[in-house]
Amino acid sequence: VEGTCSGRYGYIIGVLGKPNVGKGFVVEDHSGQAVFEVKYQAIVFRPFKGEVLDAIVYHVSKMGFFAQAGPLELFVSTHLIPSEYAFSSIDEPCFVSDDSMVRGTQTLPSCACSDTKIESLTPGIPPSSCARADA
Repeated sequence: VEGTCSGRYGYIIGVLGKPNVGKGFVVEDHSGQAVFEVKYQAIVFRPFKGEVLDAIVYHVSKMGFFAQAGPLELFVSTHLIPSEYAFSSIDEPCFVSDDSMVRGTQTLPSCACSDTKIESLTPGIPPSSCARADA
């Protein structure tokens, strides 16, 4: 379960303690598979709307920039970047203001989460609204 993403709970970072495995049953499709209910406590990463995250920028274009905050990949559109930042393609692509710069690799902006989704990799659990970044 560790390292997966659940639409309901977010990214499962680690399982704490020993899981409690309930009674199982054999699936009746002649495949021989068994299903068990497993209860456990886990450390999860699920950003909420309005939460501020530190992220590492890894790609910048005139449309915005891509960044990563732990397992979460973010895209910050130019529409969400403050107006004092302007795109520059001199040397390497970046967004520049009078006091600072956002460019690819090693840039650590703080981003506030707003309206996107964590895609569920778990069958039967729908994805939940979670996080897109605003710069």
